Amino acid sequence: MGRRKIKGGNHKRREPNGKLSRRIEDTAARHLKEVDSLEQEERAMLHAGVSARIRVLGVAPEDSRDQFAGSFVGRLFLGGQITRQQLEAAQIYFSECANHTRVTGAPKAPGAVDLNATHGSSGDIEDVEQVRRIVDRYKSARAAVTEKQIECRGFANLFGALSVCVLMDKPATNLIGDLRLGLGALARHYKLERSKAA
Repeated sequence: MGRRKIKGGNHKRREPNGKLSRRIEDTAARHLKEVDSLEQEERAMLHAGVSARIRVLGVAPEDSRDQFAGSFVGRLFLGGQITRQQLEAAQIYFSECANHTRVTGAPKAPGAVDLNATHGSSGDIEDVEQVRRIVDRYKSARAAVTEKQIECRGFANLFGALSVCVLMDKPATNLIGDLRLGLGALARHYKLERSKAA
């Protein structure tokens, strides 16, 4: 009988009432042990993610910790299949599409359904001028890609390549040529080609 023991192991110092010691040295020592165990877990998870990038995605070991290895477009850049300007254009285009979806209240991309979620527009942007600027930037980027699409005379699917490879981040190696054309048009539209020449 008696007071039930509090779990915590024999190595932890306790007060006479059975609680873990609240002395500064003891709490600091416990905190350091907890941090150390978390760091070991984080290192193990990082190692698993890095080895999966190498094994599954075919990323070179020296590039496996690079942040660009996490996306299909980033891996194309690391592999030398697209330029830095095209990568920057992909990042800007992704951001503009996400902003456009948010301000127009367009439905999100298909994914898991949360039946408990509230539905409707969040209405977090009330600045009409800012919404107009976001929509105009999106439309002008789409116009630049449309112009290049017309120039290709139907022999390329630029919007499909941008949608699949940039927005959905799906590895579609058959669309890399079309993706290069679309990202080149966007890089010229965003004036990234000029910065390369400078």
